[in-house]
Amino acid sequence: KHLLLTPGIHELEEAILVENPDTVILGLGLPTLVPSRGNAATTTLDEEGIVIAGVMVDAGPEKSEVLIRIGQDTDSKNHADNPISLHDLYCRVGGAIAGTARTCVEINANHVIGDHFWLWRADHGEGADWQINRSDHGLVVNGDDVTIYGLFNEHVQHYQTHWKGERGRVNFYQSEIPYDPPSHEAWNDGGKAGYASYKVAEHVNEHQA
Repeated sequence: KHLLLTPGIHELEEAILVENPDTVILGLGLPTLVPSRGNAATTTLDEEGIVIAGVMVDAGPEKSEVLIRIGQDTDSKNHADNPISLHDLYCRVGGAIAGTARTCVEINANHVIGDHFWLWRADHGEGADWQINRSDHGLVVNGDDVTIYGLFNEHVQHYQTHWKGERGRVNFYQSEIPYDPPSHEAWNDGGKAGYASYKVAEHVNEHQA
């Protein structure tokens, strides 16, 4: 069924799993989800028409591999006629509480529409330290034909946006690289000095930004 999230901080011992098509998760007053056992906050199956809107996720004290996962690793369905849409999603890694997550948002499904993401690894506040609030990626896109209108992605420690799907589109992008690497070595990518904010994988043939 649909899920209405009311204002407050909601600790989750396991992810909210969306299994049915056309399911709506709507947050009122920016409710905050906090994974407490290294789990994700929300995951979905590869189903059409899912809507998630108006939700904040704070990374918890145990490292999560991902905070929000849309679709599964092997997804291949065509959702062009009834896409998944994600509106006003916010992720914080540190800042309010000390937390860590490898990836904030991972999109595996095809034809997803993103309408305003703010993905932030804290550069100040609770737990804001290079070795504490660890995070590699704000956004990883594996699905094809994904479109995002308004992507804000800041301070994570690897490629902030890593796009691996075909025919991706981003209409607006704002980003800040990390302020707090303790050394050149901590920020280096092998022989390269640091990481690009926006990385399109070498195998991708078509991308618009």
